[in-house]
Amino acid sequence: VLPPTPVTDERADAGRRTGRQAVLALQTAERQKQEEEVRRVRLQQREEERAKAAHRQKVAEEKKRRRLENEEHMEKIAALELKIMRANCLRREAIGMDRDGRSYWLFTGDPGMLFVQGANDGSWGYYGLPEEIEQLCSWLNVKGIQENSLLIALDSIQPTLALAMKKRQLELRRLEESRHSSRIKSRDKEAIYVNKYA
Repeated sequence: VLPPTPVTDERADAGRRTGRQAVLALQTAERQKQEEEVRRVRLQQREEERAKAAHRQKVAEEKKRRRLENEEHMEKIAALELKIMRANCLRREAIGMDRDGRSYWLFTGDPGMLFVQGANDGSWGYYGLPEEIEQLCSWLNVKGIQENSLLIALDSIQPTLALAMKKRQLELRRLEESRHSSRIKSRDKEAIYVNKYA
């Protein structure tokens, strides 16, 4: 019988090498799986970010479209209101009431005045100067339900109303000056007139 062949260091080293190689191969495979999973997760995150960015852009474009559409509608409304004002149509509803029950009216036939109708006797008055409107706005109670809605209505029309009031005041001054100057001219004519038939 032959004695068993002794295990040489070379054989043991080869076995260890194949064991290490197997471990390294397993570690490499595991690392590759992890890297592949990281790549897949990153790719998924990028796709989700792209989808979110596309959605945000779509929402922003929709908001912009709506804002532009709203501005166009507001311009159309302003143009229609101007046409109505020029057509001298009368407003048929009061713009608001104060705590004493007085109704405030803005007639488009005379946009330079804010009319007030008394609560009890139905008497009428008006505000004709921008300063008077400012005083009225400061007098109104913000906490009052009726007066707050009147104040909101007045705030929305105050710039246009003030402009119309100033324009009305200028027209009244010009009219008064033209009346005054025509009276002076007529007096001068009377003084110069000579009756030819006398």
